[in-house]
Amino acid sequence: MRAASFEVKNIKTPTPAVAKAWADHLGCSVAELRIAMRAVGPSVERVRAYLGALRGTAAEQ
Repeated sequence: MRAASFEVKNIKTPTPAVAKAWADHLGCSVAELRIAMRAVGPSVERVRAYLGALRGTAAEQ
């Protein structure tokens, strides 16, 4: 029996440490992460696309 695999689709930042971990994972600052989440919502895909557009690069997959 295989272990269930799933992909996180929404970012949740209940604590500053979790926000920092997400920011590090996405290659941005916590402030940029929060701005992106306010602009496009908590979807990982949308936040990546938003951050990529700010930097003028394609979103990482």
